Amino acid sequence: MSEHSGQNLQNHTRIEAKGITSALLSFITIILGVAACITGNTMVLSLGVLFAGLTGFVVFFAARTYAVRLQDRIIRTEMYLRMEKVLEPELAARAESLSIPQLIALRFASDAELAELVTKVLDEDIRDLKSIKRLVKDWQGDYHRV
Repeated sequence: MSEHSGQNLQNHTRIEAKGITSALLSFITIILGVAACITGNTMVLSLGVLFAGLTGFVVFFAARTYAVRLQDRIIRTEMYLRMEKVLEPELAARAESLSIPQLIALRFASDAELAELVTKVLDEDIRDLKSIKRLVKDWQGDYHRV
């Protein structure tokens, strides 16, 4: 089930580079803005605007990344619940070894074809998302994706 292992109390925290980067860029932008106001130097003001733009880009990219990652976690949970309900217990137990990308691709399959597709993906170790999606015959759209 897990693509990562070895997490424990000592190493479970994570330093978020995008958050630190955006905070640092924001701080530099403020310093440059204040310096531009005090000195009236347009070069300093231009640098401030550049850093403000970089900050906006980093924040946008981080927000998009977080939304997609959260959506992937939700899909994983939905698929585990769905497979528990739809699949035979033995196959549902085997399906726990599917990766998150494989689960994301399989979410488009109807309940009627899910068992067949899970078996095929597991037996043939299909990892390419487009290949898995091409196997779906009765496509169930995901109209709530972020």
